[in-house]
Amino acid sequence: MNSSVTFGLTVTTTKYSITDSTTGPVTITKNVVVTSSGSTQSNTSTTFDTGYWADGYWLTQNYTQLYPSGTAITLRIDDEKSATQQLIPYAANQASQYNVTYKMQMFSFDWTHPGKSSPVNQLNTLTDVATLGSINVASLFPVQDYWFRNNCPSSSNCINDQATEMYNMLTAMNATMPTAGNGTATSTPQEVLFIITDGMVDEAPGGSRVHAPLNANDLAQCTAIKAKGIKIAILYTQYLAQALVGDGWSQTNVAPYLPAPGSPFPAGNAGSSDQDLAALQSCASPDASGLPMVQQVTTDGDLAAALQALFNKTVQSSRLIG
Repeated sequence: MNSSVTFGLTVTTTKYSITDSTTGPVTITKNVVVTSSGSTQSNTSTTFDTGYWADGYWLTQNYTQLYPSGTAITLRIDDEKSATQQLIPYAANQASQYNVTYKMQMFSFDWTHPGKSSPVNQLNTLTDVATLGSINVASLFPVQDYWFRNNCPSSSNCINDQATEMYNMLTAMNATMPTAGNGTATSTPQEVLFIITDGMVDEAPGGSRVHAPLNANDLAQCTAIKAKGIKIAILYTQYLAQALVGDGWSQTNVAPYLPAPGSPFPAGNAGSSDQDLAALQSCASPDASGLPMVQQVTTDGDLAAALQALFNKTVQSSRLIG
């Protein structure tokens, strides 16, 4: 590879190649040739991953490393972190306006990793939002798994893709959150459990696999939480049937719970209503008007604005009650 130089300018030529295998890491080899007044410099070989070559999440997070001229790919989980980040100053402003104190504690959940008793990860301690301004929400989240292959987080651990443990998450949060009060000076605080979810579970509580919207066991946990005086508010990141086109497993196991998409998308095995949303509404607490505290946001919707709207529903209900 040669580059010509004129008028003392330095020209840099970069070439990328990718090496992967089913058992080893993904290695990006970067060859840089810099020619200036006849001199040449090159560097090569950077390993960005440690072994899970087939994982789509890894590809999205490292896309610009693979294709430097491309644009970084933003996933819904990235939007959720950003929305939570933006909620902090919004909540602090509301607290100041109404002369109240709002405290926030964040958790993430997925599946129960080896050595853990639940899928829930505590990200911070319960803290006044007025003092959370400098926190970096994204940095609090645990590193996402780079799956070895479909069904298997690692070469030695296969979980049949049962990685959305709603029942175990609700059980863990019920154990974590104490009985709520009415928020007055002589009582314990009011409490709200915010859940950001697409609503579909894939887990095996008791050993029997469930891949569907929240079921009776999940809703029983919602009821137990609400019985402690804790409100449940849900941001539903809408599950769309058109996202399942061409996926035979999802057409059989997920699409029937979702409404059919409009043209030009094929209906596939989609049903006639959003059973996913209906189940989440059953889990949620009522707002000041008696409607479920569920805020819906769809693909390309403003997730931060939706989360703030949901927050407003909860605090309006709290002020009326308290």
